[in-house]
Amino acid sequence: MAKRRRWGGGSVYQEPNGNWAIKWRNADGDRPYKGGFRSRLEADRVLASILGAKADGRAGIAPDPSAFPTLQEQFDIWIERRKKTHAAWNDDRSRWNCHLKKHVAHLRPAQVTPAVIRQVVEDRRSAGLSKQTCQHVVRLLSTFYTDLCERPKETGVSSNPVKALPKSTRKLVKPDHNPATTPYLKSDAVIAEVYAALEDPVRTAFAIGVLSGLRPGEIRGLEWKHIDFDRKMILVRQQVVDSKLCPPKDGDPRDVPIFDDLMPELLRFRHQTGGEGFLFAPKQPGRKAGKNGTRSRFMRPNTLNDALDLVLGKMKLEMTWYEATKHTFASHFLINGGSIERLAVILGHSTSEVTKVYGHLTTEHITDQDRKRFSPLSVRIWSDRAISKSETSLNSSML
Repeated sequence: MAKRRRWGGGSVYQEPNGNWAIKWRNADGDRPYKGGFRSRLEADRVLASILGAKADGRAGIAPDPSAFPTLQEQFDIWIERRKKTHAAWNDDRSRWNCHLKKHVAHLRPAQVTPAVIRQVVEDRRSAGLSKQTCQHVVRLLSTFYTDLCERPKETGVSSNPVKALPKSTRKLVKPDHNPATTPYLKSDAVIAEVYAALEDPVRTAFAIGVLSGLRPGEIRGLEWKHIDFDRKMILVRQQVVDSKLCPPKDGDPRDVPIFDDLMPELLRFRHQTGGEGFLFAPKQPGRKAGKNGTRSRFMRPNTLNDALDLVLGKMKLEMTWYEATKHTFASHFLINGGSIERLAVILGHSTSEVTKVYGHLTTEHITDQDRKRFSPLSVRIWSDRAISKSETSLNSSML
């Protein structure tokens, strides 16, 4: 009769296909399974390693990294979940396959250190990758590790190595571009001139972008049921990406206030179009079907971009739709005294740090009121203290 293992010691057994498998019990009561071992000896060794890692954890000793799945195995699970919540999941998968896979896919989560990340960055920079793209790659790794840290029992990590990167490594991925130099429409008169030169429905789409800060995909996905005239709110519940409706960026719906300048335009456009369905239908709804045999339900992004490019070209202005609308809205909101925290909520940013790239507060925006922040009394007191300090130093030097 075979000797039974003690309770909690796991089990080793042979599967019908002849391979060996193991089971063990986690602290939370789950019984994980791992199979495909060619011999009982191999299965016994792996089970002993896993049980040893559990014992180390109870004793406060760091677990053996080899007891956890590789980063590639973890990433495959993570990206499948991300498909359901993030429109840019395909970009994330592409960055992993092109820039991270060959460096870290074979490692266990606990084996990725700041030194390993620096090697990845240096390799990618030497291969000609821009700083901005490298920054996206590092940010992807950080987002991935944020998820891994939420499941320490399954991954063996509780801290994000990207958070521990030294300043020297962060400089390698910091873009040279200065956000303050991003172009935008700098005056109300210029905004009005662009609006007047556009034709419907692009005119209304531009007005929504420049007066509410919505992204182009969010504008194209707007339905009249999302315009709450009673509460004066635009309900951002969806966006159009690759001709498909999907949740807003990061999957977070939000309510954007309808500012006073935008309300008349929305009322005019509702009266003109009937106020049902999508605000912006395709420019040519009867056009030839695409490769997949279906006609688009949404306005094409080129319809917006081409119309705006034509108008801006005549005005000798060079900027994208994004810069002429969202960047313009954010910049004017801050210049006119709006709070950056409130702007972050309107734009749908997770933190105000992200919102700062939209601020164009340079010396040209300093007003006379800003220059008068120090009262004459405070200036006189400061001057008196400076004079007194200089006299004391002079007297000391003469002694």
